[in-house]
Amino acid sequence: MKPANRNLLLLGIPALLILLAGIFLFLSGELLFRTAQLGMPEAPGSDVGDVEGYAYLLGFFGSGFGQLAALAVQIFAVLLAVYGGVMIALSTAARLVYRLTPGRILAYRIVVGVNLALMLLPVPALLDTFWQSLVDLSPRPGLLLPVLFLALPSAFAIRTTYTRRIGTPEVRTEP
Repeated sequence: MKPANRNLLLLGIPALLILLAGIFLFLSGELLFRTAQLGMPEAPGSDVGDVEGYAYLLGFFGSGFGQLAALAVQIFAVLLAVYGGVMIALSTAARLVYRLTPGRILAYRIVVGVNLALMLLPVPALLDTFWQSLVDLSPRPGLLLPVLFLALPSAFAIRTTYTRRIGTPEVRTEP
């Protein structure tokens, strides 16, 4: 398998999974919206006492906060899907740029470098949060899975892209 194809898989599969997670989270947010709307109380009749009025207001605010939470979930999902989509676009663009000529290899390395920088962007924050949870004596080992999910393929892609494994064109000298 060509090194460029291997890099496409190493960088494209996590990006595709992130995109799918964003789409799934967006659909879950839609379900949260519907659930919060079902919790909306019916308007009381004309003869309402204090207790019924306060109960209506509490139900109304509860439904509104539920819809606000669903909106926050959907905004995060859109950001996650855009993040995955941009990484897929960069991975595909890098593969399309790749050729065994000096200018094309440089362009390939630049595009892969931008893709890797974007892919590794959340890793320091995740590691900081994990370290802080260890200091607080409430370890959250679930934070290490996304770190490995993003950093491990990146390490192999870096090794392939920025060494001689990517291929160097033969230089011809004319007599």
